[in-house]
Amino acid sequence: MSGWLKRHGKEHVSHETIYNHIWKDKRQGGHLYRELRHRGKKYNKQRKGTSGRGNIPGRIDIKQRPCIVEKKTRLGDWELDTVIGARHKGVIVSMVERTSKLN
Repeated sequence: MSGWLKRHGKEHVSHETIYNHIWKDKRQGGHLYRELRHRGKKYNKQRKGTSGRGNIPGRIDIKQRPCIVEKKTRLGDWELDTVIGARHKGVIVSMVERTSKLN
């Protein structure tokens, strides 16, 4: 809206002013936020690995695993990976034993 008003030579306001008006309307029980692109949901910002998709709470970093695992000399050390489909409709879990390459 802000850019359209500016391009057409109309009196314009900043995008922040528009959003402030929308959030104020929502707090007062209004429905303007439903017209927003994401229906008022917050974006999942990708920060320094502390939030968002792909982060498992309490996980142990791969760099902290025992050295013997990296040598691939013993059976029983597995690598796992997940692939999530579009719109979270399907999931594939890939599990491979590191020494024998057994799936």
